[in-house]
Amino acid sequence: MHQFVRDAQAAERGKRSTAPPTTDTPGATAAPPHAAPPQKEKTHAPLQDVRILDFTEAATLPCATVTAWSALEGVGPGDTVLVQGSGGVSLFALRLARAAGARVIATTSSEKKAERLRELGASDVITYVDTPDWGAEVRKFTDGHGADVIVEIGGAGTPAQSIKAVAYRGVISQVGHVSLFGDVPPETTGVNLLEFTASGATLRTIGGGSRSDLENMNRVISAHKLHPVIDRVFPFEEALDAASHLVSCAHFGKVVITH
Repeated sequence: MHQFVRDAQAAERGKRSTAPPTTDTPGATAAPPHAAPPQKEKTHAPLQDVRILDFTEAATLPCATVTAWSALEGVGPGDTVLVQGSGGVSLFALRLARAAGARVIATTSSEKKAERLRELGASDVITYVDTPDWGAEVRKFTDGHGADVIVEIGGAGTPAQSIKAVAYRGVISQVGHVSLFGDVPPETTGVNLLEFTASGATLRTIGGGSRSDLENMNRVISAHKLHPVIDRVFPFEEALDAASHLVSCAHFGKVVITH
């Protein structure tokens, strides 16, 4: 991640130093009169449904927010959704699920974050540090039914518990792999395939969403006046600090870099 940011910064510096001169610059040449006019790039009509958001908030929509929307496909009143942690996808999945009339259970690392999750609408919050067998706890909260949809962001470290927590014929939406930043090797899942088969659940991978997903989601955001939770905003010059803050997992919501 740090290398990615360094490459982006180097590219930006190079772009500024090699920018072509304008016709106002001594020595610059204008295009000849017979030159063909530049082709206008085809663009879609601007999205008008999210005027309630500022630019910082709107920047979260095409990635984390529409991913949360896709992960919740089919969720409605009476369903139970389980979200993991307090990153951008999980927090917006919580907000969208509540807007759809679903109950939301969340997992987190601390009581401080648990309080904020309750404020956002989670009916129950499980601190996985104190309750590592949180899959069984989800079943207790739902009288044995389990969660109809699980927004799975842990990766290798959490699917075994998600399988314990999922309702019969429920859905586990595989979004992220946060455990890769910790001590859990990617091949170590602890998944009992027999248990997974018995659950009748569907495991599906989520990789964002389409333009129509984004447009439909934006209408819901506007109708319910939903604002993304922004943890911190960093200027581009501090992009490496933003990356370090993200990897530390100390954030609650989205980390945004402005330019």
